[in-house]
Amino acid sequence: MKDLMRRFHQLIELERERSEMLKEIESVLGFDMSFSEEQIFKNAMDTFKQELDKEVVREITSWMK
Repeated sequence: MKDLMRRFHQLIELERERSEMLKEIESVLGFDMSFSEEQIFKNAMDTFKQELDKEVVREITSWMK
């Protein structure tokens, strides 16, 4: 469970970095494309869910062999 929480926190940090990069190119684009904290959390949660789903399928498949 600790590993899952650690991974989720990593994903949140990655999304925050992504948002910061988008803020940096705002002057070039002429508009803000960065994410709100709510969107950062949602993006991290979506990625986490996809990774978890893949892991569950992989584990179940290995049990069935």
